[in-house]
Amino acid sequence: LAAGWTPSALLAAGWTPSALRAAGWTPSDLLAAEKEWEAVPKIDNPYSRMLADIEAGRRKHDQSRFGPDCDPATNLCGTAMCTAGHLVNMAGKVGYELRAKYGWADAARMIHLKSRPDVPAQNFGGIPQEFAMAYIRERAKEEKK
Repeated sequence: LAAGWTPSALLAAGWTPSALRAAGWTPSDLLAAEKEWEAVPKIDNPYSRMLADIEAGRRKHDQSRFGPDCDPATNLCGTAMCTAGHLVNMAGKVGYELRAKYGWADAARMIHLKSRPDVPAQNFGGIPQEFAMAYIRERAKEEKK
């Protein structure tokens, strides 16, 4: 799940139930993973929303900081954070639950894959600020089409 594979996608990719069991997956594990994947929120136009918030000063972007735990009810905490931190924050309570279970980068990757499966996720690691902002701007342009 953290890699963005749903059980049905694994089966579609050629994994057989016996191969999945041999890899340590039980049917109940697969059902739980499918249910968890279905709970990952889909954010409409996440990057154009994020960019608009950054440009308006409602969000502060700093690729060197994941961000703090904030009140997901507001989705804006006023603290600088990276793209992964903003995606988790934009997903609200479920985003923070995913972060607690998988960490910032993997939670953000799942939210990205659910929201923008058409493009690869940004490198959520230590990349330069200008690269992260360029990624956000390009994705925002695509969402406006």
